[in-house]
Amino acid sequence: MTTISASVPVGEIDVGATLRPLGFLRGDPTVRRRPGRFTRATVTPDGVGVIAVRWPGPEPGLVQVATEGAGAEWLLARATGLLGGLDEQLNISPGLPPERVELAVLAAVGLECIADCAEDLALDLAAVALDTEAFGALV
Repeated sequence: MTTISASVPVGEIDVGATLRPLGFLRGDPTVRRRPGRFTRATVTPDGVGVIAVRWPGPEPGLVQVATEGAGAEWLLARATGLLGGLDEQLNISPGLPPERVELAVLAAVGLECIADCAEDLALDLAAVALDTEAFGALV
């Protein structure tokens, strides 16, 4: 079994917030979250693999990533992207509580939403996407 460890640059990315939505639902058996730790088992083109992320890393702006299994190299090659390091950093500050943003994102990716909150979540998501406080006054 292949095991690979590396420090991965993430800059000022909030790693915990970036990884938070990656579990399918609460209790997802493929994901384990602990303060400063994230572990996920997944199937890659090379076979089954596990990626474990620990933060803070050995230096500011770095996290420690370990991968294991037949898909270890594939996972490590994509770790920077998984951690948001390839995303355009827009510094969006939606002004919404984090739990509302998370629910809006979950609704947007097609997960079930409680019917009476769907409209509010759609508006929240639109406000996040447009990054404007004025959006609420338009609807």
